[in-house]
Amino acid sequence: MPSPAPVATRPINKPDVGRNNYQPFGFREEVLQQGWSQNGSRPLPCDIHASHDVGIKVRDGCTPFFDRSSVSTDHGGGSSQLFSDIQSRLLVEPPL
Repeated sequence: MPSPAPVATRPINKPDVGRNNYQPFGFREEVLQQGWSQNGSRPLPCDIHASHDVGIKVRDGCTPFFDRSSVSTDHGGGSSQLFSDIQSRLLVEPPL
């Protein structure tokens, strides 16, 4: 059965490495240093460890891939207190 309203479609280009921050699939890690900021954003209060394309095998045998970010504890400096504050906010404050 055709759609009751016309649907406009437009083909999209294949992703190019470096265009719109596209990066090829593959595990990689990076640490965003304390004070890091981009495009006028607020500076980070501590180091953030980011792991990209992390595979987690689930019960049915599938392996979805995720990006994982966490407060880096390698450099110390009160990051564990910040992490507990963030966790408590996530548990108490409803999402926007």
